[in-house]
Amino acid sequence: WILSHPGANTTPHPSPSNPPSTGAMAYSNNDYDVLFKVLLIGDSAVGKSSIVKRYTDDEYDGKFISTIGVDFSVKTIDRNGKRVKVRA
Repeated sequence: WILSHPGANTTPHPSPSNPPSTGAMAYSNNDYDVLFKVLLIGDSAVGKSSIVKRYTDDEYDGKFISTIGVDFSVKTIDRNGKRVKVRA
């Protein structure tokens, strides 16, 4: 984002390194080349949180407690010279 002095209008201005957003919300991609957002929806007690935990942290706990609300995990990997961030 390019901003002028503090207190000025803070509306972001596109630049060559920061093209205009095509979505409702823009994220800085300084730490990744590709972003995948994964949403798991399903019945309760079927292992949604367990599979995310297994993928992101390579851990499994057979005594996993029920998730109340929303749970987020992030994993960043390098594939074919690209930095890929997965948010689940």
